Amino acid sequence: MPGRKASLRLFAALIALAGLLAACTPRITVSPTPSIPTIQAGVAGAEGADAESPEDVAQPDRAVRFHGQIVLPWVDPAEYGGEIRLTTTPSVQALAATMAERFQDEGFDGQISLEPSTATAGVKTFCLLQRADVLLMARPLTPAEKEKCTQNGRTPLELRVGLDAVVIIVAEANPFAEDLTPNELRQAFSTATTWQDLRPDWPPQPILRLSPSPESDTFAVFVQNILDGNAESLLNATRLTFTDDPKALMEQVAASPYAIGFLGFSPYQDNEGQVRALSLNHISPWQAGEDPAYPLLRPVMLYTTAQTLQSQPQLAAFLNFFLMNIDEGLDDAGQFSLGTEELNQAKAAWLQALGYEVP
Repeated sequence: MPGRKASLRLFAALIALAGLLAACTPRITVSPTPSIPTIQAGVAGAEGADAESPEDVAQPDRAVRFHGQIVLPWVDPAEYGGEIRLTTTPSVQALAATMAERFQDEGFDGQISLEPSTATAGVKTFCLLQRADVLLMARPLTPAEKEKCTQNGRTPLELRVGLDAVVIIVAEANPFAEDLTPNELRQAFSTATTWQDLRPDWPPQPILRLSPSPESDTFAVFVQNILDGNAESLLNATRLTFTDDPKALMEQVAASPYAIGFLGFSPYQDNEGQVRALSLNHISPWQAGEDPAYPLLRPVMLYTTAQTLQSQPQLAAFLNFFLMNIDEGLDDAGQFSLGTEELNQAKAAWLQALGYEVP
């Protein structure tokens, strides 16, 4: 029957078109959007002596231990929908976007929005405006910030999830600087006028300084670790330019052999080319994850609240996935993993917030 066959062909075409339109609907909002790889999600399995990975022992209703690490209850991202809202700083934006995309790739049927901001703005978005479910940045909240957050009805649940390094950069055209001591770095961003002020055999050329803004997590860590908390010594330095755009900062450093700047290690690796990283006390930023003596090592911190986790199953599932796959995410973002016990502390906090027993 020709009429019936034509109708079937039209019906099949409409089904294919509907599938195509559904596939094209955006579910993750990221600005700017980095290139993001995929990850294999955990699958449920049975405990036993033959288990070879955490996925083999994951249980749906409780946490277990596997070779010392806590394995969180298994979740299937495809069983969850709704909205998840994150605010992130430039230092950890690649990590946040990577984990969000991977969760989506494993079947999450909702929307994940990522709002980039400075640390100061991110704290305001999370604590005061309450427009974010998660705050991810490369410094801890200060005691004053925690107090304001709590007073506003958002007692922060603090999860330390990784390590990052602040990297010191100069232009590739700089022929003399390879390594600095913390004291030389302190002078370079405060009292020194020329490079010769740092070392007698360096040129008597003015130092051009590039820095993230005072609202950034990177600025805060640099001031705390290098300037002993004295931000004014940097703010009062001559020939100082601020920018929170890592690419713009690197381009300005690359433009002069006498410029120096600092930024997060992850965005540096995304844009390196015309600049190079200096060692500090003969420790390179690539060694920072294994050598805690690197002067600008810092934690990657994730904040949410127990109440938010309890009221939003999709967020609880996402942070479960985040914690169980964080090592791969950090590696892809150019950052460093915690030790097993340190990461276990974050997993235990997640479990306690949701009423699970910690194994």
